[in-house]
Amino acid sequence: VHGNAGIALLGKLGILMMVLFIGSRVDPFELAKSAKGAALPTIGGFFVPFVAGYLAATYLGVDTNAALVVGTVMGTTALVTTSRLVTDLGLLKTRLGQTLMAVALMSVVVVLVAFSATLGIVDSKTIQLGPIALVLGKAILFLVLVTVLGLYGFPLLGKLHERIERHPGATDELTVAILFATAVAALAELFGMSFILGAFFAGLFLREDMFEDGTFTNIITGVRDVSLGFLAPIFYVSAGFSVSFGVLKDNPRFVLTVIVVALVAKFLGGMVFYLFTGRGWREAL
Repeated sequence: VHGNAGIALLGKLGILMMVLFIGSRVDPFELAKSAKGAALPTIGGFFVPFVAGYLAATYLGVDTNAALVVGTVMGTTALVTTSRLVTDLGLLKTRLGQTLMAVALMSVVVVLVAFSATLGIVDSKTIQLGPIALVLGKAILFLVLVTVLGLYGFPLLGKLHERIERHPGATDELTVAILFATAVAALAELFGMSFILGAFFAGLFLREDMFEDGTFTNIITGVRDVSLGFLAPIFYVSAGFSVSFGVLKDNPRFVLTVIVVALVAKFLGGMVFYLFTGRGWREAL
């Protein structure tokens, strides 16, 4: 099976709808409360694997620039992976699930800043504060803008839709929900963020009172079934098209070392730093 533009587009649509569904199951106010407990594991979950990855790569003979990239990638926490994991384990409505989602969201900003710093070092051998400040500023501006839109703009658009709607029904409401998600995803791309982050925020601020009575559950159920049952798996398949297993033959020592170091460092970084929140070793584990 080989990839093409059509498969890639279906995969992106599937992930957009998946994170839209997951975002709709998360309470934005509870998520905000979880941010305090998520700060330390976000820091530990990035910097411990980053340092470990950099040291492991340089030990294996990789040049400094490449080692910085290895470390940055190892420190990344993927919003798509975390949200799917939390959903499959039924943790979305729990405090731990909310904390994990907050960690994933905060990690997006951390990784963007880290990549900007890494690119500056690779290009000019120094940390470029200007590009880092620009990335951080755009991220903060996007978060503020989408929060204001979510709290005040979305409800007004929902009321406008109700007034002009000629044929009430879940199908029409589903179209509106996907349009909301696509618009915020495009806004995220405009600000240099991932469209995935935008779709998640769209789901975060989609609420039942924006739609005709009794249709919101049907809308979200439809989004869930189409994304998790059909389109989202296409994304994971398409991600495999660019993977070559030849590296396992060419440099198995490097691959195995990176995998082991990444797993151990990510685990310890998240667990040890979470212990400082005082929520106990079981949650930290």
